[in-house]
Amino acid sequence: MLSLGKGDRMTGELERLQPAMDAVTDGVAVFDGDWRVVFVNASLCAIFGRTPEESLGLLLEELVPPDAERFWEAHHRAVATGEPTETEAYYPRIGRWLESRIFPSGGQHAILTRDTTAARRTADLLAGQATLLSAVVAAATPLEETLDGVAELAVRTLAGAIAMVWVLDEDTGLLHLVASEGAEDEMRRAAARLPVGPDGGAVGRAAELGAPVQVRRSDPGGFGRFAELAARVGIGTAWCQPLDRRDGTVGGVLCCYQLHEEGPTSDEQRHLVLLAEVAALALDRDRLDRSQRERALHDPLTGLPNRALLQDRTELALESAARSGYSVGLVFCDVDRLKPVNDQLGHVVGDELLVALGRRLRAAARAGDTVARLGGDEFVVLCQELRSPDEAVVVAKRLLAAATAPLVLQGAELRPSLSLGVATTRPSRDQDRAAAARDLLRDADTAMYQAKRDDHGRVRLFAQAMRAAEERRWQLEQALRTALDRPNGSPGGLRVHYQPQVDVAQGRVVGLEALVRWSDPADPVPPSEFVPVAEATGLVGRLGHQVLHVACQDTARLVRAGLDLRVSVNVSARQLLDPGFVGEVDEALAAAELPGGRLCLEVTESVLVEDAPELLGTLDLVRSRGIGIAIDDIGTGYSSLRYLKRLPVTELKVDTSFVAGLGASAEDEAIVGAVVGLGSALGLEVVAEGVETPAQRATLLELGCPLAQGWLFAPAMEVGALERLLLERPVLAPEPAGRG
Repeated sequence: MLSLGKGDRMTGELERLQPAMDAVTDGVAVFDGDWRVVFVNASLCAIFGRTPEESLGLLLEELVPPDAERFWEAHHRAVATGEPTETEAYYPRIGRWLESRIFPSGGQHAILTRDTTAARRTADLLAGQATLLSAVVAAATPLEETLDGVAELAVRTLAGAIAMVWVLDEDTGLLHLVASEGAEDEMRRAAARLPVGPDGGAVGRAAELGAPVQVRRSDPGGFGRFAELAARVGIGTAWCQPLDRRDGTVGGVLCCYQLHEEGPTSDEQRHLVLLAEVAALALDRDRLDRSQRERALHDPLTGLPNRALLQDRTELALESAARSGYSVGLVFCDVDRLKPVNDQLGHVVGDELLVALGRRLRAAARAGDTVARLGGDEFVVLCQELRSPDEAVVVAKRLLAAATAPLVLQGAELRPSLSLGVATTRPSRDQDRAAAARDLLRDADTAMYQAKRDDHGRVRLFAQAMRAAEERRWQLEQALRTALDRPNGSPGGLRVHYQPQVDVAQGRVVGLEALVRWSDPADPVPPSEFVPVAEATGLVGRLGHQVLHVACQDTARLVRAGLDLRVSVNVSARQLLDPGFVGEVDEALAAAELPGGRLCLEVTESVLVEDAPELLGTLDLVRSRGIGIAIDDIGTGYSSLRYLKRLPVTELKVDTSFVAGLGASAEDEAIVGAVVGLGSALGLEVVAEGVETPAQRATLLELGCPLAQGWLFAPAMEVGALERLLLERPVLAPEPAGRG
């Protein structure tokens, strides 16, 4: 290894290694103690444009131009500290970027120099192209400004060249010069309008052929009718690249002129082709913008892009991403519980809320992203240049945080809640952009509904399993529609079964719960699967209507057979909020000739949070008819003493999850005991669900729970089987058992 501190001996060693040092691509210069050159290799001479003979003996300030300010700052630091120093500086006099490592030493110094001009230039060009591309996709700059940038980058790609961009006027068929860099007025005037074809020179031929065209001064025919002008300007070669639109037509031409005849290198051509693609994308963007001005592509309420514009921008983003390798994402934002805002505060406030949310989403979105409103309570944010799905989730969480901050509208403080679904894709070049955009929106929508099912105010990232689940729900919806058209109990239709409710102490049957079952022709579908589908698709109204009418008819049949019973029927929030629901109940009771006192309507705790005035009014009307009202699954959701005080409740039902722990869990026993005590204090009936063991029954007896249902007493069954059972065994008391 060579030492830099051994004077002439060091120089001699370097001279003996001259052939090897000349093969090194980095420049090497060795200086004496006065910073005078004593050795240089061939690379350093090439960098500074000097021969070895011209370089030897020069002082450092004679070798390195004084305008390389950053180099001289680093040199002064190295001399002052005696420590090696690195720097990268631009040398205006020689037009190069050089990276230098300075090694100071007492008797001899060295500088290693690497030419980084090409790397700098490539990085600069790529950065410029990326900036142009982002501006085009985001529609952030006018067409002329973008094409000016293309011409400027083309000249930077080919140092000393002239670049010009023409756009095809679809009405006249002429190529119009819209951007140029480095061209004199005479050249711009001559090329202002060119025909497509040979009369338009190399530019016209490139537009006609839809392929690159290169001509040289020495070619037969050369520059044709432009030969005299080319000679005056000193042009040696012209390289023309057509601007290919998405639909396969030529929208214009990018042409670069150089003084020499060699033309662009293969690397330079690649850069120019990319620039031409950016220019072509800008033409497509401009065409789209012009068509947008002819159509209404914005939401009239918020001023945001609507579904059609979102589709177009998503397609463009997918096309851009196919070139860049980035991903594209959509964040589907659905406003939770907008209807109560409209109902209680009015649609004016509801509209103001949507406008405010649109502003918040736009402010929280990244630069270049698109915020659109699809209508109703749905917004979508288009995210471009994503490196990973996680980046889209980060954006979604920022959107959620911004949108859900409290705000005051018309004197009312609101705390918005949104459910967000995220979907991303990394497109390929041969992809159907329109279909891919629609699929991406569908996947984001699927993820949003998963967020709603999980809980409001969440973000969910799309997974393929969600699509399979969504397809299953769609299939269930179609099959459920068919089943609802069939009579109760028919093949493939719905069946109403009944589970007895008994006096825990005596086993006497006092009531029934109507439970809907569905034996699909393909396979049985549990209620836990098809009931949520009915609720999500609006079919729960038809489902509830059928169950209510059948339950009233079957209960009337049992009463006529001499059984003293009432029936409990589950109803949803959607049914209770239906203005015609009370009339439907009256109709079902009248048709069955069943007194209201023999019917109880069960509502889940989650219904209580609807907090709509019409819901409370509906329950009051129902109760005025002698109909009971039970809170189902007590303890699993949102209930509070405030709700129990306001609502005309007659019964509490203890959820199966708590009953299952009786005899094994002190916490579950305490909860059940508390519900029983609450019911007793308020004068409410209490029914324990899911009783399966004698030990559970024994614990319920000790806790004073009056009523229960479950497999320990009887499973759910059809009305005929139930009638036979109860006429034979009106008491369903199992053998007494201890708590052990």
